Amino acid sequence: MKRSPLKTDPDKVRAWQQRSSQPLAVNHPIRKVGRLGNINKAARQKIAEIAQEENMRECELKLEGCTRNWPLAPAHRHKRAWYAGDADKLSDRKQWICACQTCHDQIEIDSNLTEEIFIKLRGPEEEDMQIIPEI
Repeated sequence: MKRSPLKTDPDKVRAWQQRSSQPLAVNHPIRKVGRLGNINKAARQKIAEIAQEENMRECELKLEGCTRNWPLAPAHRHKRAWYAGDADKLSDRKQWICACQTCHDQIEIDSNLTEEIFIKLRGPEEEDMQIIPEI
């Protein structure tokens, strides 16, 4: 077996060892949390309070491959952009379900399944419930 040039040249090995033992240089400051980040944090705090009040400790979906209680996170009815940075909409009980990661992944890729499950567990959205008057 042929040796790599790094292993054969002791100077290169020594230089590599010195570089690898030094801490990484930070070339830029860590970016601050923006407006949407703060809104998401506030919504997540409200969701955590609701989950604690209702003693949510298990996946509500229980789809195929469900892990029941690990790891649990809120699965939302829509993608984040739909909520347009509204913490109240994001944390509204009709807009999220407590789900394990396996179930969350399944509804994430299938919008029809997502809507079926939300209608079954949380009912239709308020926009769907409004009756449009006939003209």
